[in-house]
Amino acid sequence: MEIIKHCIIKAKVYFCCMGRESRRIVVVDDNEGVGQTLSLMLGQMSVEPIWISTPERLPEMMGESKPACVFLDMNFRRGMVSGNEGFYWLKWLRGNYAEVPVVLMTAYGDIDLAVRGIKEGATDFMVKPIERGRLMAVIDGLPKWSRRNISRDDKSDGGYFYGNSPGMNLVREMVERVAPTMASILVTGDNGTGKSALVRRIHELSKRKAGRLVHVDMGAIADTLFESELFGYAKGAFTGAVTGKAGLIEEADGGTLFLDEIANLTPRLQSKLLCVLQERCLTRLGETKPRKVDIRLVSATSADPERLVMEGLFRRDLLYRINTIHIDVPPLCRRGSDILQLAGKFLNKYSRIYCDGKRLVLSDSARSEILGYAWPGNVRELEHVMEKAVIMTDGDVVSAEVLGLRQIPINTENVGTTMADMERDMIAGRIEEHGGNMTLVAKSLGISRQTLYNKIKRYGL
Repeated sequence: MEIIKHCIIKAKVYFCCMGRESRRIVVVDDNEGVGQTLSLMLGQMSVEPIWISTPERLPEMMGESKPACVFLDMNFRRGMVSGNEGFYWLKWLRGNYAEVPVVLMTAYGDIDLAVRGIKEGATDFMVKPIERGRLMAVIDGLPKWSRRNISRDDKSDGGYFYGNSPGMNLVREMVERVAPTMASILVTGDNGTGKSALVRRIHELSKRKAGRLVHVDMGAIADTLFESELFGYAKGAFTGAVTGKAGLIEEADGGTLFLDEIANLTPRLQSKLLCVLQERCLTRLGETKPRKVDIRLVSATSADPERLVMEGLFRRDLLYRINTIHIDVPPLCRRGSDILQLAGKFLNKYSRIYCDGKRLVLSDSARSEILGYAWPGNVRELEHVMEKAVIMTDGDVVSAEVLGLRQIPINTENVGTTMADMERDMIAGRIEEHGGNMTLVAKSLGISRQTLYNKIKRYGL
């Protein structure tokens, strides 16, 4: 019954978010083989493909079919490699159908053109020959057919920066829909993607915003202190307990309890937490009478909870309790031109701190470096790099050299299976660069030492 209830609630939210918008994708490519292959693969993904061999038919197709997305080739006439045709029609789409995401399709030698396309408003790009895994990654990143890339200022989002990429638009709409409810939420995503900031935004939009948001870092609490820290204790419960103390769960009474990196809990402690979440009551150490607690639970983890369940490291019944709604925050390298907007925000932030608000801009080469970089440390690393850039820049223009990014080419054929390899290579390179000084390695990547050690263990470095 617990599983059935869990699935019904999640399905309700999913279909409410999907709406009844178009599930069509217009594919624009003069190569019949590419058009037919993409149409076949899209059809297998429950998407309605519309293939046209010439972009001149775009005005007609956009008006008639009202597609959810356009896959646009960069070159059409034989012998053309400049990409100018693709840029022309990209500009036309952005001017007439700004709400429709455009995914560019390029050959291996056109990566620089694709990066320029991202700057000029494309959502993503795919490298030919397009493999199924890469296509699925792009489809998964689209705004679930009902999203629109509508620009909003930071004030409307309470200071949280979503940007306009399809993946983050989906995050925004999920947050706005589920935050006012009492549903338990699990936020997943790589380290440094901004999960904690997103949880703060969820609390701000909830009906409990007048209550406390209690942030508990589960990885920082020793097993021996878990019960006393979370459940509290009575006077005399143990040596040194000269007074009674409420635990962190009680402190969240009437508000939101945020369990960060919940996957770090041992199975024994998972069992104790599950009891509290099921009964919504707890017993302080040294007491026998349970206390009722009124909390809204939000959890976060950078691990894959389903994989941990399969490996026997995380209780499935606990996962059901914390995972009524699942929000996955995409890595920074999948947010397109939002990266440049974030970089600009951080430049302004640290310019106010270090340069009395002097306006700094990124050079064209710096913008290209930022868009072409893998960002293994995500938003946290980007902020660290921009802070360093402000300190090291003498004039008004931030150069690529000041950024000091060690480029690792992004394999766009299959992002899902190569990001781990890129991250491993990046960490190995930084360890060599800093002579094994883990403090400097972690700082350069924009992650904590503990996270660095976890990754070193995972990759066998």
